[in-house]
Amino acid sequence: NKSEEGQKVFNTVRNSTDRNRVGMNLAVGNIGLARNALGKLPQDDPVTQYLNAQVLCRNHDSVMGMKNAIVDFTTYESEYDKALAYLRKCFEMDEKYKKIAETDWDIYEELYKEALQPAPPPMDYYDYSY
Repeated sequence: NKSEEGQKVFNTVRNSTDRNRVGMNLAVGNIGLARNALGKLPQDDPVTQYLNAQVLCRNHDSVMGMKNAIVDFTTYESEYDKALAYLRKCFEMDEKYKKIAETDWDIYEELYKEALQPAPPPMDYYDYSY
């Protein structure tokens, strides 16, 4: 049966490496499994940074949804902020990902354009003493 054969090949590829596990789970919409597999990838790799941004984008139907998904209520960091940081780090590590992200339907255009801009200085940089 071709369907069973295809499933067997899919599972073989998915289970061959942690990176393939992320990619194959993304391909079939298993965002949770892709996110779990991301934790096993080296964080100092631009591919990992890019995949982290993709997973966060895929987890939401819109940029607004990402911005409203607060992950840290002490800093009010949202999933958008996290994806932005991942994408900026990826671009910093390997500039070829700028061109890839530009045409990637998983990366929201607003996120991509903001990631191309330099990060603003940390808030404690501003001197509010008058």
